[in-house]
Amino acid sequence: MRLPNTRVQRTRSSASPPHSPLTRNPLGRGWCSERLTTAVAVVLAVAGLNLACQSAQPTQPATPVSLDLLTGEWVGTLGTRQAGGCSIFGPDLADNVGRMPGGVVDESRMPVTVLLKVESDGTLKGWEKVRADAVLDETKPRWLGTISKDLEVWVVKRSEPVCDGHEREAQTELKGHASEGKTGDSIEVSGREYSCPSMGCSFVLTYRLTRRSQ
Repeated sequence: MRLPNTRVQRTRSSASPPHSPLTRNPLGRGWCSERLTTAVAVVLAVAGLNLACQSAQPTQPATPVSLDLLTGEWVGTLGTRQAGGCSIFGPDLADNVGRMPGGVVDESRMPVTVLLKVESDGTLKGWEKVRADAVLDETKPRWLGTISKDLEVWVVKRSEPVCDGHEREAQTELKGHASEGKTGDSIEVSGREYSCPSMGCSFVLTYRLTRRSQ
């Protein structure tokens, strides 16, 4: 014997066969669906209101970098690596020389001091000393360039190499970045210098500098 389905609501059957029941929603669940739909609508409305409030709030600007605070004396090393047909050996070759396996000289390093003057808009000038007794000419900075808000550094360095007994002016583009670390502020820039193109001389220069403590 088959038991009747008590969860199905039946209506009066029609006078003509077949006499089959008309099935609707299960009894006792309609009110639950209505409440669930209402609750979801309320949650979505509140979420939309919160999102609208957040979007209406003004965006806080990033803390500006005071680039002029980079003005000062920076000390470190000038690394020179051979990139052309001329040797890096010379009278100014420092004792601190990086060597590749087998003892081959990879990069000469010599002490250097750079005096930087940085404006609030990031433009910079620099005076370079490779000897302690060097006399600086304030009207002729060796470095001209910029520092961005992201502390990216771009510099054109002016130099006067001697080629075949004749002095010529060379300009070297240096790129790098400034950073703040546990040991203090630092700057590293590098670029390729074409000292004497007629002789095939070119070198990769790398400045690794830290701010001298006041």
